[in-house]
Amino acid sequence: MTMKRSDKALVISLLLMISILFLTSCKVSGKKQLIRYAQQNYGDCEFISEEHEGSGNDEERTVCLRDIDTGIEYKVTSKMISFGLDGSIFGYSEQTRSDFPELYSDYVWNNAKDEITELEDKYGIKIEKSSYIRFKERATETDAENAAKEYAEVINEHDIKGFGIGKVLVYSEEKVHIGDYDSDDGTWKATGEYEVIDYVREQYDKDAKFQHVISGSPLDMFYTSEEIDKLFPELSDRDGMPSGKAYYFKDKDGDRFIAIDLKDFGVKEKGIRLFRDKPSGMEEIKNKGDEL
Repeated sequence: MTMKRSDKALVISLLLMISILFLTSCKVSGKKQLIRYAQQNYGDCEFISEEHEGSGNDEERTVCLRDIDTGIEYKVTSKMISFGLDGSIFGYSEQTRSDFPELYSDYVWNNAKDEITELEDKYGIKIEKSSYIRFKERATETDAENAAKEYAEVINEHDIKGFGIGKVLVYSEEKVHIGDYDSDDGTWKATGEYEVIDYVREQYDKDAKFQHVISGSPLDMFYTSEEIDKLFPELSDRDGMPSGKAYYFKDKDGDRFIAIDLKDFGVKEKGIRLFRDKPSGMEEIKNKGDEL
């Protein structure tokens, strides 16, 4: 008897769950284990108190600790959580969690607050603790990169644990994604989204209102497979359907249209294309900037 693909997937899922059951702990961590977890992940600490309640699968243990470097008082908790499939419980495994990362983030942010406010005034931006920067007006890529870099430097100066902040995301007043600054390696990557927005306003509708961008939009959302093979022969050896960004706008009459930059989809020197979303499918808008 041949097993259906869905049955195979179910069997694989069951085997995976059973493997997890045998490989994971079946009881909560003890006091010493939780203190060791804290030391390995957050640094030196001193013990304050312990809380323990329940038994079996309802057991939970919490230790309260004080961080030596910052004085932050935090908790590390071990509890049992269930796992299963389609509402069925196959077993329980131990989970350890702590509120230290959030408390430490607040600690760093509060210590850097004055310098962050100076940056906000300097560049005309609003900075969120999640490393999200929003310009109040349109910004150049240079200003966007500099603001992100200086913010990362401020945070790193106060980050005595050296945890880092990862990527800093920079947006404009229209919620246009200008670029990302990677604080780990000091690199800036621009998105080029304004190139598409400017093209639309210069070549099609100067009053077009930008709405949002959806990444990962497949090319066959706009062209049939036959059209893709005919128009873009360089994609003939493609492995799967190319995808890219779809830019959504409303025109001066309030009707929605979509723009794509074919470079995002791996098509060179074909330019930006505009479409109306019709009941019959996508209808390409011909405009004076058409290069095909």
